[in-house]
Amino acid sequence: VMGGGPAGISAALAMAELGLRVLLVEQAPQLGGHLREFAGVLDGEEPAEWLAERVQRMEQAGVRVRTHTAIIRSSRQLDDSYLLELASPEGQEQVQAGALVIAAGSLPAQPSSFSYGQDPRVMTQDELARRLGAGEDPGDVVMIQCVESRTAERPYCSRTCCAQALRHALRIKEAWPARQVVILYRDLRAFGHYELDYLAARRAGVRFIRYEPHQPPQVHAPTAGRLEVEVVDALLGRPIRLPADSLVLSVGAVPAALPHWLQELGVPVHADGFLIPEHPKMRPLSLGRPGIFACGAVLGPCFAEEAVLQGQAAAAHAAAYLAERTRRRAAVESIAFVNERLCSGCELCVRACPFEARVMNVERHVAEVRAAFCAGCGTCAMVCPNGASQQRLFETPAVLQVIDAALDSLWEAPLPEEKPC
Repeated sequence: VMGGGPAGISAALAMAELGLRVLLVEQAPQLGGHLREFAGVLDGEEPAEWLAERVQRMEQAGVRVRTHTAIIRSSRQLDDSYLLELASPEGQEQVQAGALVIAAGSLPAQPSSFSYGQDPRVMTQDELARRLGAGEDPGDVVMIQCVESRTAERPYCSRTCCAQALRHALRIKEAWPARQVVILYRDLRAFGHYELDYLAARRAGVRFIRYEPHQPPQVHAPTAGRLEVEVVDALLGRPIRLPADSLVLSVGAVPAALPHWLQELGVPVHADGFLIPEHPKMRPLSLGRPGIFACGAVLGPCFAEEAVLQGQAAAAHAAAYLAERTRRRAAVESIAFVNERLCSGCELCVRACPFEARVMNVERHVAEVRAAFCAGCGTCAMVCPNGASQQRLFETPAVLQVIDAALDSLWEAPLPEEKPC
């Protein structure tokens, strides 16, 4: 499992409890990912409690955890496994895995607008979460949604920003009821039970002002005094000035940097940097490569609860794949084979095979079958001009016998009676 956030932890724990040997690799020095800054409840527990309880269960289930470690290289082996090279401060080592679960997560975007990074009063939602966790009073707050999101450069919605802003607004109102909190939004997306947070925020006195994308808020940040945010209210059609002690930006999520070996293995990556599932509805966690699955925000922005469920589902897929691979290996060694006396070494089957199950033996100048990769699709037999590539159970004599039997049954059948004109 690559990634130690809520998705990776859930996947590792579920597979270990199914009896599989699991290695969890995390680049950071500790597990948890963004869960350590999560302001909410996960599966009915506080995030810190959820994390501590899962880590304890992983230890009891025998999950090997390697923090401060990265997978720098991976190659698919002839036995249908993956050889991984791990790098850590202690050095490098190789491990072999029958299946991979990618749970690399995502990162908060780093904005360049609204004086972010230049004025300490301007912060992101994650930075606000840390300050609230430390008990700091943010003063009067203005939050701006969809900062540098849903644009030509980043056209997707990060889905979680509105819910995060609502949670933080409620925390501020609960701790400091007299503080003013204003949320400037384009489209507020509080679907599901997050609608309850929206209603609670309205009752608590949080103000919501809608702005148009072509008229974004303007921030005036004098060196002395309070910030001032000017926005054109889309409903009133006139500008409004809002004083603030803190300006909080909802910046959305960007994909984490994915290792190059994923693309070398043929794992598809979208132009925005997230992984592309084999089918968004039918196979949402499979990546189109044998034994490689993904879960969590590496597939796109998602809530922590969704990441946990996807991790458990990816574990079930990986366990089923490993069980099927074991049965398949025991049932048949190879579906396709090469008659070397007829092979001319033209390499047509090597180029045509969609599963990389064909290689050329350059010394003997014949094609060879990589048994573990062969899916028995018959493409090699179709393109072979000499009949050297064949499939077990579909050899020429067997096919001719089937045709002869069909013709014999046809000739033995009684002819229909002729009807008079």
